[in-house]
Amino acid sequence: MPSLPPRPVNGLFYFILFCVFVLLLLCIIFTYCYRKRSKPISIYQQVADKIAFPNSQLLEHKVFTENIVKKLLNKMQELSVIGDPDISSDIIQTGSAFEDLKVIPQTEFDFLIPISVPSTYSSICEFDIDDIPNAFGKICISKHESGFSFEQTARYRKSGNFLEKMCNDHYLSSKAVREWFQSLADRAANEFKGDARLVFSQQGPARTLKIIRNGNPTISVDLVPAIKNDNVYLVAKIYGGQFEMDHCKDVLWRLSFSV
Repeated sequence: MPSLPPRPVNGLFYFILFCVFVLLLLCIIFTYCYRKRSKPISIYQQVADKIAFPNSQLLEHKVFTENIVKKLLNKMQELSVIGDPDISSDIIQTGSAFEDLKVIPQTEFDFLIPISVPSTYSSICEFDIDDIPNAFGKICISKHESGFSFEQTARYRKSGNFLEKMCNDHYLSSKAVREWFQSLADRAANEFKGDARLVFSQQGPARTLKIIRNGNPTISVDLVPAIKNDNVYLVAKIYGGQFEMDHCKDVLWRLSFSV
C-alpha cells in the first residue's frame, strides 16, 4: 500500500507559536523596566564618572609629586647637621590618592617621612603604661657607650647636641622634632631649584607643602615625620587632650594607623 504524503503543517500553529514568543519577550521587557524603576540609582553612581580621577592623570600627578618630595628631602639632608635626626628618602604613601579613592578636583597627597635617631643613639618605645593615653607612645633615647660615629668624620657643618635639641628628660620630643622638620623643610624649599615653586602654608594644625607650576593645578602635600618601632610607626603629632602627668605631653607620639 503506497505511503500517504505528509500533511501540511497548519499555519495556525505557527501563529500561536509566534504569539507565545511575543508574550514572553514582552514579559521580559516589562520585568526589566519594573526592576530598573523600583531600584533608583544612587547619587554616587550618578556622579561617579564626573568626580573620579582618571587613572592616567592621577598617576602623572603621583610620579611628579614623589619626585619633587624626594628632591626636597635630599636638600633637607644636605642642610642637616650633626645631632639632627636622620631623614630617609623612602617616603611612605598614605591617604586616598593611594587607595584609588581620589576625586576631582583635589590634587592632594599624604606622605609619612621616616626619620631615625643619630647613629650614636638608640631608641626604645614605651606603650601601655598607665600615664600614656591610648594610641600614643613615648620614645626613650639613650647614648651608646663609644660616643663615636663615622658621621662625625664625614660632616663638616656645625654640630648640635641631639639630647638638648630634640629631647625632654631623655624622651624624644614630638614638638621639637616637628618644629625642626618644618624649619629644615622651609629652608630646603627656599633653596629648591626645579620646574616648580615650593611654598609651605599653615592650615590649622597641619603644615602643607604647595607645589606650584604654570599651566597645572596646584598640588598639596602633607609631610608627616614618623619614627619606626618594629612594624609600627609613630608620628610627630602632639596629644591635644587634657590630663595630669609628671612628664610633658610634648614627648607623646601618636601611633599611625595609615601603615
